[in-house]
Amino acid sequence: MQLKAFSATCPILDGVENASQFFDSIKVNYNSLRKKGKYTTLPAPSLYIHQINKGGKSYLGLVASIDMVEYLNGRIIPHEKTITTLEEKHISLLKNTGAQLKPVMLAHRKLDGLQPILLEVVSEYGHFLEVPFPELGEVHRYWQVPQGTLTRQLLDTYQDNVLTAYVADGHHRLAANASLFQQFGKAFRCLPAAIYEEDQLRIYAFNRLVKGLNGLTPPDLLARISDIADITPLPKAEQPAKTGELTMFLQGEWFRLKWKTTTTKKENNAPVQLDVDRLNSRILEGVLGISDIRSARRVQYFEGTIPLSKLMEKVSWNKNKVLFCPPPIGLNTFFEISDRRQILPPKSTCFEPRIRSGILVREFREEALQFECRE
Repeated sequence: MQLKAFSATCPILDGVENASQFFDSIKVNYNSLRKKGKYTTLPAPSLYIHQINKGGKSYLGLVASIDMVEYLNGRIIPHEKTITTLEEKHISLLKNTGAQLKPVMLAHRKLDGLQPILLEVVSEYGHFLEVPFPELGEVHRYWQVPQGTLTRQLLDTYQDNVLTAYVADGHHRLAANASLFQQFGKAFRCLPAAIYEEDQLRIYAFNRLVKGLNGLTPPDLLARISDIADITPLPKAEQPAKTGELTMFLQGEWFRLKWKTTTTKKENNAPVQLDVDRLNSRILEGVLGISDIRSARRVQYFEGTIPLSKLMEKVSWNKNKVLFCPPPIGLNTFFEISDRRQILPPKSTCFEPRIRSGILVREFREEALQFECRE
């Protein structure tokens, strides 16, 4: 895998009282903040190290520029289909800002010798940027990898040993950038990526809140689901403990659902059986009448890191809402599915750590102006 250094444009946080509010609005406010001098571009192209401390856990990864050619040639493997309207939104954002505001997130298998290089930079050199997010319990820090031996070691390590990388987050940003690269070339060939070894990642599920029970009462819904899953009442909120089951919150009560063994023809055609596939086909489509999960407005997705107590407030005693909590996909399963080029349903994986938009930005303003003129 070929990585390149890039010149990052970074925020100047003097006077910023709430980092979350600042970065949450960056897609709308980036151009005005740039004009006000709230961003500055670092003088030399570099590789960067990113660290997130959260809940006593430290995640460490590398931020570098990747080549769209490798994505188009299949060396950077996606696992989700993109939605055209979302791709178009990202294309508009690239045009309007002249910048890539957030690195995509890539994963790869454990690589001997990589962590010592990253840790050497962290221990020997000071970070140039620190951003606390107290309401999330997170602190983000960034280091520049010094030019010379350490940069060369990292570039050679990835070039020689990482043959395949896997998209963890950023499918639509990758697809949008690749589309513009194919149309307009040079300015869009590179894209920043935050790259993590497998032991620096955690996967959570996305929980699903469904509005409308397809004309069923809650007892009717339980009766229909009992044909395809064994139902056990639970005394309190629970995430599913293992694969092959999920939990459900309906009209103020929690239930565990354990799939019965019968599989559908569609499921048999899938190389790897997943609980989210079964949930979508057996319950959301088969019972609740949601035929196209990719465009269904009745389904809301919530990251598995959000406390169940907050999701319960959204359902409460409402007779026309139900919450489903599938188990997360294991990392080995994720790599296996990606290697098979099997496409997952939307919102099947929620990865941590997450870089926020607007912290490490790659600008291409001069090229972007030429691109705008050619339209």
